[in-house]
Amino acid sequence: MNRKFFHILIIFFVMMIFVFLAFNFNKSVINFEGNHGAFYLDRENFLNNEIFKLSGDVEFFDKKILSPDDFASKFIKPDSYIYIPGKFENSKDNNSLGYGTIRFKIITDGKERLYSMKTDYFLTSYNIFIDGKKYASAGNVSNNKENSKGIYKPSIIDFYGGREIDVVIQFSNFQDEISFFKPIYFSTSEPINKRDLLLVMKDMVAFTGLILLSIFYFNYYLTIQSEKKTAYFSAMCVFFSLRVLLVNERVLVRIFDYMSWNLFTDLVYISLFLSFIFLMKYFSYEIDRRSTIKIINIISIFLALN
Repeated sequence: MNRKFFHILIIFFVMMIFVFLAFNFNKSVINFEGNHGAFYLDRENFLNNEIFKLSGDVEFFDKKILSPDDFASKFIKPDSYIYIPGKFENSKDNNSLGYGTIRFKIITDGKERLYSMKTDYFLTSYNIFIDGKKYASAGNVSNNKENSKGIYKPSIIDFYGGREIDVVIQFSNFQDEISFFKPIYFSTSEPINKRDLLLVMKDMVAFTGLILLSIFYFNYYLTIQSEKKTAYFSAMCVFFSLRVLLVNERVLVRIFDYMSWNLFTDLVYISLFLSFIFLMKYFSYEIDRRSTIKIINIISIFLALN
C-alpha cells in the first residue's frame, strides 16, 4: 500500500471518530427514579424508543446469595436498601469487597413486549435472574475468595415480560477494593441493542484508526525517515488501541469472556503505562529532554503505585 492510500484511510477514520464523538448516544436515555425496590414504568408506552436508566433504592441482602426460589418459598426481609448505580461499600471495612443479593421490581403497563436490559458490569461477578430465570452472568459468584472469579463484563438481556418484572441479582467481589454497581438500562429490545451496537462501533472505529496510524508511522520509520519518534508514536497508537478494546464497551472481554482477572488487570495497566511512556518519548523529541525524562519518571512511579 502506498502513502497516499494510507493518508486517505487515516483521514476517513479520523472523520469517523469525530462523527461518533459528536453523536449523543445518551440522547434517548432518561434517568428514572425508583423507590423501595420498585420502578413504576406503568405510564410509559415505549413508543418513542426511550431508554430508562434505573436509579434508586433496591432491596439489599448483605452476605446472602439468594435465588428466586428462596424468595418464592418464603418472605425474606431485606437487610437494608442500597442505591444503584453507585459505589458498593461493605458495612465492615468500607471497601468494595464482599457479596450479597439485590432485588427490585419493574412495573409496566401490562402489555407483553420483548424487553431488554443492559448493564456494563455489577461489581466483578454477578448472576442476573428475571422472573425466576437466569439470563446472564459474569465471572463466578461465591461467598469466598477461593471460589470467586471476577471479570468486568457487560451484559444485554432480551426477554418477554408482562406487568410485573422481578429482577434478582447475585453478586460478589473479592478482586477489586473499589468497585461499582454500574447503571442498568431498561427498554424494549430495539433501542437497547441499537445503542449498544453504536457504542461498540465507536470503539472499533477508534481502534481501527489507531492501528492504521500505527502501521503508517511504522512504515514511515522503516522506509523513509528513521527517526525514533515515529517508531515511538507508532507504538503509542498500538497500546492506546489495546486499551480502547479493554475499557469502554470492553470488546475484548466480550470476545474472550473466560479471560482471568489477573490477565485483564495486567493488560489494562500495562496498556495505560506503555501508552504514556511512548507518548512521553515521542514528545521528548519536541521539547526539552530533561523535562520529559522527569515527566516519564513521575508518571512511571504514579502508575506503578496504582
